[in-house]
Amino acid sequence: MFEQVERQEQTPVAVASSHASAQLLAAALQVQDLDATTLMASAIPSLDWVEGYAVMVPAEDAELARTVLASLGHDPIEPGRR
Repeated sequence: MFEQVERQEQTPVAVASSHASAQLLAAALQVQDLDATTLMASAIPSLDWVEGYAVMVPAEDAELARTVLASLGHDPIEPGRR
């Protein structure tokens, strides 16, 4: 009757101080065909001490997303820090 939706594991790849900045970073990743979204950083248990908004991508796209962000001059979150 109800279809279960498969959820992809999302990984934070960047943190921005404002929602608008996070949305711009997500849009830059979306242009590269990456499924990027934003989420309040405090909603991620491992980032609960960080204020701002996290940019999230599927785990399998995280390395490419970090490369794109670095090429744009934005410091991505290092791998392993969730």
